Amino acid sequence: MYPNHELSVLRRRLLEKIGSTTLGPGDCSEISVQIFVKTGYYVSRSTIKRIFSTAPNLSDSSPFVKNAIGSFLGFDHWEALKQAIDREK
Repeated sequence: MYPNHELSVLRRRLLEKIGSTTLGPGDCSEISVQIFVKTGYYVSRSTIKRIFSTAPNLSDSSPFVKNAIGSFLGFDHWEALKQAIDREK
């Protein structure tokens, strides 16, 4: 499971990427579509929902999903995103 700070930053960055500040109806689908449009990687709406659930367990997410999200947010890979998040502490 992700520490609260990392999860909070990840959620905020995903919402900012679609021009939102709060999760609304259809936003998980929109994030999924935008990840595919920008990166060519398909991350399902269900996976995005898990990120925004109250008790996410993303440690089980595949490297593919993590790297797709990192790429969507403008990083070369997941570890680069995690390093950027750590610098925001």
